[in-house]
Amino acid sequence: RGRGLGRHARGAAMRRHGLLLAAACVLAFVRDTRAAAPLTAERVDALAAGKKVLWKGHAWAAWERNTTAGEITIVLVAKSAGWISLGWHHDALTDEMHGVDLFMAHAGSAGHFGDFGDFFSVRNRVPVRDSTCSSGSEDYLATYVSFDAASGLTTAAFTRTMAAPDQFDLPLGVEDEWTRLIVAYEPGASGDFTVIHSHQTRQDHVWANFYTGEVCPVETYHECRPDRSPPGQEGTPLPRTRPIPKFECVAWSESGGGEGGDAAAAPPPPPPAPAASGDAGGGAGDDHGDSKSGGGDEHTSGGASKEGNDSKSGGGSGAVTGAIVVVVLGLAAVGGYAAYKWHRRRRYMRMTRAFMLSSDSAFAGEEVLGGEEPISTRLPEL
Repeated sequence: RGRGLGRHARGAAMRRHGLLLAAACVLAFVRDTRAAAPLTAERVDALAAGKKVLWKGHAWAAWERNTTAGEITIVLVAKSAGWISLGWHHDALTDEMHGVDLFMAHAGSAGHFGDFGDFFSVRNRVPVRDSTCSSGSEDYLATYVSFDAASGLTTAAFTRTMAAPDQFDLPLGVEDEWTRLIVAYEPGASGDFTVIHSHQTRQDHVWANFYTGEVCPVETYHECRPDRSPPGQEGTPLPRTRPIPKFECVAWSESGGGEGGDAAAAPPPPPPAPAASGDAGGGAGDDHGDSKSGGGDEHTSGGASKEGNDSKSGGGSGAVTGAIVVVVLGLAAVGGYAAYKWHRRRRYMRMTRAFMLSSDSAFAGEEVLGGEEPISTRLPEL
């Protein structure tokens, strides 16, 4: 009786463990599927409709924070048929490419074989892809890109966690703070991420507050920049709030690449200060195309992702992993059941043969197993 109770307890424990394992697999599959939900053209279009000017006539951006999931989705629209890029600094006071987390994308041939990259930079050099480092990875949960030949605009979008996913990434939209941005794009149309931008296709006199939705574009650099000195203290240097991050890439350093590849072109100087207070306007309201130098490109970009061929790349690795787990568990269950049925049938056949051989000596020995006359012909003799 004690042995029976022990077997019963062990069986109950094994069933509980099996149920817990199955529940964990289902939860992991559901979580990975949620995180890998791709960005659709409709959603990107809806976000792009509310885009704000970063650099008039060159680049616009829109974003959406999901505080429940801890994620942020950013849409970048730029005037280029090649790659486009958006970078954010570790500190609003830092300029150029020192300590920058970068998103790069291009729509590819005919606008539908896109590529995306999670990059970082510590100098004015060609950025380094996070995944080339032993401790880095591509951390975008979903991506999207399209190119509209009629307007010449590329629209790209990505979703990632607001917290830094790894040591080569920076927080984005976590706190109410200004972030200095870098906007750049390829002068040509090759889509090669190693092609360096020109002096005219890169700008870093841009700020955004991803928490509040505020933007300080290039055109109002002198009026709204968050690094300006307090009133009455013009020219007083402000202290940096955070040190430059140490992006240490083991594979990159060992390859002899030093701290980057070819030097990138220096950014253009900031726009001159307005001569009079009445001439300072016209920067922030350029989204509706009512300025002198034309904001009409903003309207053409609204249908860019509908008319152009698009390429969507959801963070498929999570969904694939979850699907593989489910398939493997299903195959294991089917294989176990098949093995069980096969062993039962084999045992039944062995018992049947043993019974038939032992029931009459005429069926024993080599006369039955290896004889010339089949067993079926001898059945009437029984």
